[in-house]
Amino acid sequence: MAFLQLREAGLHREAEALARAAMEHAITAHWVFFTEGGRDRFVVAINADFRRYYEVMAEWLEDSALQKKVEEISEYPGRGMPRFTQIMNDFGGSFLTTAYRSLSLSVHPTHNTVLKYLEHSDGGVEVRTEARDANSFPALYLTAISSMLALSLVEFMIDPSRAEELLDDASERLRLPIFIHAELPEGKRRAI
Repeated sequence: MAFLQLREAGLHREAEALARAAMEHAITAHWVFFTEGGRDRFVVAINADFRRYYEVMAEWLEDSALQKKVEEISEYPGRGMPRFTQIMNDFGGSFLTTAYRSLSLSVHPTHNTVLKYLEHSDGGVEVRTEARDANSFPALYLTAISSMLALSLVEFMIDPSRAEELLDDASERLRLPIFIHAELPEGKRRAI
C-alpha cells in the first residue's frame, strides 16, 4: 500500500526503496521456510543480531543494565543466514539478481542515482529538479511478485493443499510466480 501511495504521489524513487525491501523480505521468507535448516539459521541470525544490538548499545551508553541483558541472551549454536545474494543464487539467481541489482542502483548512492537528475541539452548538461524514472514499471512488477510470494507463503502455512489452487488464477492472469522453492537445488529443499 505504501509503495502504491508513493508511486501515485510521483515519488517513484522513494517507492523503489520499498520495492527492494519487499523483494528482500519475500524471497528471504521463502528461503527460510523451504530450505532445509533455513528456520534454524534464521533463529541463529535473529538471536545474534539481537545480542549484538544490546552489546553495542550497552557499550555506547556505558549502561550496566543493558550489559546484564546481553549476558542473559543465550547464544544459539550454528550458522546464521547467508548473504541475500547467496539466497537469490539458491533460487536460480539470474532474474532475481538482475532485478535486485536494478533496484539497488536506484536506492544506493551510485552513478545511476546521480544520472537520473542530469539531462543533456544543447547547452550541455543540466540538472533536473525531478529524477527521470526508468525503473517505475520494473519496481511495480517486482513489488507485485514480492506480494504474491508473501501471500502464497502465508496461504501455504494455513493450508498447503489449497495455497496454489487459491492463487493460481491470479498468478496466471498477472504472470506472477506463486512459489519459487522449486528452483532450490534438491539437496537444499526441505521435505514438506
